Amino acid sequence: MSDGSNFADDRPAAVTIRTISPHDFELERQFIGSLSPTTGYRRLFSPRKPSDDEIRRFTNVEPSREFALIAITGDGDRQQMVGVVRWIKPDAEANAAEFALVIADDWQGKGLGTRMLNNLLAEAKRRGLEEIRGETLSENEPMLALCRRFGFSFAKQPGFAAVTQLHLELKNWPPAVDPGIL
Repeated sequence: MSDGSNFADDRPAAVTIRTISPHDFELERQFIGSLSPTTGYRRLFSPRKPSDDEIRRFTNVEPSREFALIAITGDGDRQQMVGVVRWIKPDAEANAAEFALVIADDWQGKGLGTRMLNNLLAEAKRRGLEEIRGETLSENEPMLALCRRFGFSFAKQPGFAAVTQLHLELKNWPPAVDPGIL
């Protein structure tokens, strides 16, 4: 899934959005290592860094129950991963999935998260999923704003107000109110 989009900033880099593969292990490891402490914490709800086994798991998706896209800039030995979005179903027959999104610090606020989430939701709907759920830190206003534009509903996690639960029924997506996300 290459959209070849150029994002408005001072670099002429084209971004390719495509499905992740086991060959992306090193790109994923470098990407995770490049995240600021704040961005890493917002993604994992912890300051820890994923182990090589976890990174291997992230790049080896099981097609019957998960889907992941990555955003790449550069080519050849100069490729760099600048974003990843994924959904995972609890089992192959489930009609709901949990999603996660992380964008490299330098690429936040440039529309890449919007494109990636749009592509992820379109694939979820195409595959017959009925709902997408997720969680974010309640202070993560950029993620809340993005999900608000996509029509997600929000709820505080019972007993833990620091986490906001996100929910989107795909029958109601894409929302008619914001054609700018498509």
